[in-house]
Amino acid sequence: MLPVISHTHLSSPAIDPSVLVAYCDPHDLVAIATENVVVVYRINGQVAFTVKPSKDFFRVQDDAKLAATALAWKQDGKLLACGWNDGSYGLYSGENGRLISHGWLSGRGQSPTAGNRLDDQTDLDGAVVTCFSWMRHDGQSSAPSQPTVSADELDTEAWFAREDGSDADDNSGAALINEQLRPHGHATIEKLARSIVTLDVTTVFPKLSALPSHGLRVGSSSVDGGKFASQAQTDLAFESVVKAGAADDVDALLIYASDGGVEVFMDAIVPVGTRKIHDRPICAAAHAKSFSHAILSRDHDRHLHLCHMDLPLQTLGSPLLYVVSQNTKRIQSLLAYVSQTCDCMVHDFRTGLQFPDRLIANAQTELEEKQEGDLIMNLYHLAMTTDFTPTMLEWLIDIVKETNHKRWDQAVNSLYTHIQTHLFMHFRPGLERLSIATTTLRGHARFHEGSTNFDVPPGPFTKLLDAIDSLGIVAEKMLLMIIDEHKQFKAFSKWLRVMIEIGVAGPGTKGAIETEERENPNIEYSLVLEYIERTMTRSRLARHLQAEPTNTEDRSAEDILALQCSASTAEPYTLIQLDQSLSAQPAIHTFSESFRPGQLHIGGRKGKRVCVVFGNDGKEWLVLDLDAKKGDVDKDAEMAG
Repeated sequence: MLPVISHTHLSSPAIDPSVLVAYCDPHDLVAIATENVVVVYRINGQVAFTVKPSKDFFRVQDDAKLAATALAWKQDGKLLACGWNDGSYGLYSGENGRLISHGWLSGRGQSPTAGNRLDDQTDLDGAVVTCFSWMRHDGQSSAPSQPTVSADELDTEAWFAREDGSDADDNSGAALINEQLRPHGHATIEKLARSIVTLDVTTVFPKLSALPSHGLRVGSSSVDGGKFASQAQTDLAFESVVKAGAADDVDALLIYASDGGVEVFMDAIVPVGTRKIHDRPICAAAHAKSFSHAILSRDHDRHLHLCHMDLPLQTLGSPLLYVVSQNTKRIQSLLAYVSQTCDCMVHDFRTGLQFPDRLIANAQTELEEKQEGDLIMNLYHLAMTTDFTPTMLEWLIDIVKETNHKRWDQAVNSLYTHIQTHLFMHFRPGLERLSIATTTLRGHARFHEGSTNFDVPPGPFTKLLDAIDSLGIVAEKMLLMIIDEHKQFKAFSKWLRVMIEIGVAGPGTKGAIETEERENPNIEYSLVLEYIERTMTRSRLARHLQAEPTNTEDRSAEDILALQCSASTAEPYTLIQLDQSLSAQPAIHTFSESFRPGQLHIGGRKGKRVCVVFGNDGKEWLVLDLDAKKGDVDKDAEMAG
């Protein structure tokens, strides 16, 4: 008997153990769909995390109606793909189950709102995801092998051999380059061109810092907010593929719908095309060395068929598409990063003023009841004359006092410090990287304008760059405001502490006079009066950090949230038009009723593409030749287990 590692009893049975159970080999995790939640277990039976879709992002308001329709792990275990019965699907972190990305089979990339979310009576019998197919294809697997030059054989010394500008000779740089390239033909030139195109200048930039979790709020930004909670997660979100040959690989995700629709994505989030097959997909398989995805489908008569879809790896693995894919992912991540930075600044601004606002509101109420004017007038009078009214003396001694003054001072100092840190370390660096990625895509859009290779006009990128420049100006303006207001508050806080000490000692007493004579030379009254008059009850930062501006004078508040709004409502583009290149073949094999397929595997046999089909509970398997031409004699080998 083999030793039992674990034996787990499920509180709720799996919906369909044959389909809705997925095993992650790199991390030894098992995902099981039970009713309206997906539970991920460790190999020892402990629950690692659960995946339960929130109604804020999905089209049903009753979570009890949500149920999984498909599960699949990415090969490296970093992502878990889940399809739901409302036609939506989500990509979840393999570490903690956090939602990374979400979409719908209809209206891909558009988030549901209160106006288009399905209600409790909505029919959920439309197209749903039936299976996923992850595969990182070797982009050079289908290309003929060519000699390449190693780093030791071709170096950069030849480029600088002609520093004196002399004519080319046997020892010149041109001669050295030609000598090194001659045995290898054009392969090295192509490799050099690819290296230049895929050059990523952001790799020399300092890493973006992690964002505090207090900026995460329920709403459009909460999908991506957790991506930047730690430095490791932030680095992962902005990682750049720098390994040799990595740009040649094609990281493909195929999503199969019950109506026969197939959506193809690169890097999980970049759409590259759609196709349609005639029957309902059941399962799919692929191999890293093959450009085909095998699809097992069932027709209305419940007959099983096998077809395959060929991906144009030479096109998908091109430098252009690699650059587009990487920069599109980077723009989406940076939009989320900048958006959450805005949330953090708004949160710090509101929480930093909560306690001071309560103290100010208390004084305003007392003064209004006694008809003694407002707080600004009374504090201004106190600063100019040092004449305490009974109401102000009571407020300073009993309400503000020393303990609350320390809390006031700490809250406002933290407010300005945190917002300044966000602007310097998060907001402006994020805008700089966003500008680089957008400029790169705009350059390709201009170069390929009018062609189908990059079917997006330069206009949207220009508008985004204009918005980035505007936000950069707003950030500079806010930094100047922070420096100015923080200096004013420090002077005001010092003066307020002196007034509290004088009030406690008693105005006119010897102790009060000594305190006033000792502290007055250190107080900048011009800054104190300016803070009381202009900043105390209405900071200039408020017009930039209000989530909902109330009049046209607060337009800059809309500017600072422009990226967040555009990320959730912008019309999506399919950056690369590959629909004509995605070859969806008709059914190439119909299984007999005596053979019940269970699993598919794509492989190679003497240079040919083959599909291995296991069926009849593992008792039989078929090997089908995917390269067989139409009309050829069926050469599929059938073997009994």
